[in-house]
Amino acid sequence: MKNVYFNIIGQKASGGKMIIMAVVPDDLFGIEVPNIFQVQAVRTVPTIFTGTYPTIRIVTDKLEARTDLTGKGIAGIVTGENWYNVSQEDKNEYGININP
Repeated sequence: MKNVYFNIIGQKASGGKMIIMAVVPDDLFGIEVPNIFQVQAVRTVPTIFTGTYPTIRIVTDKLEARTDLTGKGIAGIVTGENWYNVSQEDKNEYGININP
């Protein structure tokens, strides 16, 4: 396996949110994905196991097809409905997950 580098384009949005878009290989997640989909990601806190910097993990178990967005295109999806999730936080210290 080799590292895959790609550029991300971001734009600040209202309400303390940010839109991030990237063009990546369609096999980046290691699974087959539908044409339009939503997937959950988590920004993990740095631990003694992951090092100083936090990482972003894609939770492929949460991947779901979004057939309701078919035909809108990325620009229509981003400027349209409020489809994103609110922030969710858990305490993960020293690699041990502590639910509040």
